[in-house]
Amino acid sequence: MRILEQIRWLIDQGHRGWIAAHPASRIAERATSMGLPVFPLAFRGSANPVVFMKLLRFVREKGIHVIDAHGSRDAQLCAWLRLFGYPVVRSVHVTKPIARGITHTPYWKYGADRIIVTAKLLRERLAQVGLDPQRIDVIGEGIDLARFHPEVPGEQVRRELGIASHTHIVVNIGMIRPDKGQLFFVEAAALVHQASPDVRFLLVGQGTRPEFEEQVRQRIQERDLDGVVTMTGYREDVPEIIAAADCVVLASVDVEAQSRVVPQAFAMRRPVVATDVGAVAELVGDRTGWLVPGQNIPAMAEAVLDVLDKGDPARVETAFQLATSRLGFERMMAKTLQSYRTARVNTASARTSAKTGAS
Repeated sequence: MRILEQIRWLIDQGHRGWIAAHPASRIAERATSMGLPVFPLAFRGSANPVVFMKLLRFVREKGIHVIDAHGSRDAQLCAWLRLFGYPVVRSVHVTKPIARGITHTPYWKYGADRIIVTAKLLRERLAQVGLDPQRIDVIGEGIDLARFHPEVPGEQVRRELGIASHTHIVVNIGMIRPDKGQLFFVEAAALVHQASPDVRFLLVGQGTRPEFEEQVRQRIQERDLDGVVTMTGYREDVPEIIAAADCVVLASVDVEAQSRVVPQAFAMRRPVVATDVGAVAELVGDRTGWLVPGQNIPAMAEAVLDVLDKGDPARVETAFQLATSRLGFERMMAKTLQSYRTARVNTASARTSAKTGAS
């Protein structure tokens, strides 16, 4: 969604932009449904000559000024565009270990003019493998403050799901996949339910692996939580979902840099319980939320019960002030455009130096 929203914002601001993606991918499908321009390209390997020539022709025909690569495979393919004088930016969203070795390190060092990371932790890891920190821009998640704000009503969601106004709702929002920790969320929900039977739980998101989604459903049944935990599937009304919630839980177990849901909840004055994985602690701390160890089910349940029982208005307000002052989408895109401009300037300078040296 960050990629799609970036392109939509750029187009709305008068720039030109395209999503280059596999024609059968979900991002291509979603971009088409949003009316965004899509360049269908079946990425195959890091240096497939047929695919690369299609990409190069497209870049030339459209007069592309900068390429922003958001995945490892496309970043490696796009790296070769630098040989033809095109600026390349590589964006990194997750905190997976940095791949090293002869097939990976050269792409990190020479495959991009700038690297955008969503957390300071990622910049530190890239510096450890030999990258110049001056080439790395830390640009966290940006939220649409016009959509995510405390005045958004949540009553419609409660009515739709048959949840009374006095019943507490705890939500987990994200793609249904193992690293997002939905199984741990369900286990924590079971503990909370034992202590406070009236609480309802929502798992909001679309599954990326049918077998894992089925595993989550089975776990709900095994813990006798039918009617207590509801899997809503993909929802467009995320602001209304958060508005209906009394607590938002990030249960991730791995590779989380800066979840989009956390700043969204901050901006809506909703308390956040989050696992201390990846770079989550750069946003969630003692002053802005409830941080618990990853995969620690009792700690997660205890934090949720603390939020529902006592809460802490000061933490919620501090998080709100952080979101509204530093985590807005406009601010994120201003930084992104600056990174793009720097990449273009660096490429132009390199061309001038090459010409000067040749003469």
